[in-house]
Amino acid sequence: MERSILQGTEAALVDHWQMPSLGVSPYDLNRKLLLEALSERILYLLTYKPQKLLSALYILDVGETAYSSAIAQDTMEDRAWALAEAIYDRETEKILLRQKYSKPSPDGELPLD
Repeated sequence: MERSILQGTEAALVDHWQMPSLGVSPYDLNRKLLLEALSERILYLLTYKPQKLLSALYILDVGETAYSSAIAQDTMEDRAWALAEAIYDRETEKILLRQKYSKPSPDGELPLD
């Protein structure tokens, strides 16, 4: 994955999920590091603020299937990890969609594909 997308995803997670910034070099940043930090935040929300987590998942538009699958996990840590993956994937998808549709075509028209 491109570094800029990873950096954008980290920024979204820090901003939207109040995850602490990892403070690592862009070259050391990777999906696993982001998921580890995010899953800690999600575990906190699952334990102490489940309604806030549900509201945030709804606003982010994490699908019911992903949510149900995550909640079906055996332990709270596994649930947090599965939700972190769903959140990470959705935040990354939003970044990619913004990039795709914010670039005008060479003839000045918006892309239709």
